[in-house]
Amino acid sequence: MSEENEKGKMTVQEAGKKGGAKGGPRVRELIEEGKEHEEE
Repeated sequence: MSEENEKGKMTVQEAGKKGGAKGGPRVRELIEEGKEHEEE
């Protein structure tokens, strides 16, 4: 299970690099939250 979760996170990060277009609105929200955490 943990490997699948890690792959899922990697996919979200990759989607973020591509603009999250394929991920949809929910993924984009997660990406925005990630950016906010990185800025802090």
